[in-house]
Amino acid sequence: MINIKFKSCALFMFFVCTLSANVELPLIGGKINDINSGESLPYAKVTIKDTNRVSTANQDGSFTILNIPVGSILVINKMGYESKEIKVSSDTKRLIINLYKLEKDSLIEDVVVVGSVNSNMMQQSGIS
Repeated sequence: MINIKFKSCALFMFFVCTLSANVELPLIGGKINDINSGESLPYAKVTIKDTNRVSTANQDGSFTILNIPVGSILVINKMGYESKEIKVSSDTKRLIINLYKLEKDSLIEDVVVVGSVNSNMMQQSGIS
């Protein structure tokens, strides 16, 4: 009887330990800056890699993102800047992210927009 209780307790502890190994951080926040000027970069996009979870920096370049599994990779993107990847560790709480501005020759020079319109024309006829 005692042996069965011991085995049940050991099995329960095993499951509790394996569940706690998959830790999520409740909140990570940070600020995104231009590395050369130190100015904040508003509206940069912060994505958890291989998921559809996205956060956008506010007007002063600050962002927060909730419930990030430890070991996830944050991808930071801003148009005109080099993207950056940061691995989340258990001690990650607040990040200061500095992005490099892309060289002028690697920026988009031309944008071509192609569109088409389909419409059904109705004939108008008078009634007499």
